[in-house]
Amino acid sequence: TNKMDNGVASALRVSQLDASELDHEVVQLTKSQVSLLFKYHQNAFLTYFDPEIQASIKLLLWKFALYDSGSTIGQQILGIHYGYSNGANIGAAITGREKTLYGLLVVLAPWLKDRISTLLFYLGLSSVDKQVHWLLQQAETILKVAALMNVLVFLKKVYTLQLWSVFLA
Repeated sequence: TNKMDNGVASALRVSQLDASELDHEVVQLTKSQVSLLFKYHQNAFLTYFDPEIQASIKLLLWKFALYDSGSTIGQQILGIHYGYSNGANIGAAITGREKTLYGLLVVLAPWLKDRISTLLFYLGLSSVDKQVHWLLQQAETILKVAALMNVLVFLKKVYTLQLWSVFLA
């Protein structure tokens, strides 16, 4: 591991990338286990409620991993955690506010993206559905470009892999 000036070890780039990949795999593995639970039920149930199932899995993993211990499951496996890499609080754990905002970004945002048309329909706002989808596509494109830029900066300097942590810091 790399040592910083104050003696706090920073996570290697490979470890951060591996932790992110492990987190994704844990969600997919859990989802496949849930699918096995409903193996003999109608497939339409799982298809229709997929966004809710995915959000529920992410919410449970967020609560019992990141919120309670300060690191995701992938980070726990690799022995690393979220912390500040610059400023006066180098190595300090992220705050409860940042954990909550992370939960909103990781759990609520994808669910909302999948269910926005349904929500607009039930709110009687179906007429603005196309405009909302266009705005969401534009926002998603901007976030993808920002995430790419962040990864390039991450590869050049060991700052942070996740774009959300740049905005929350």
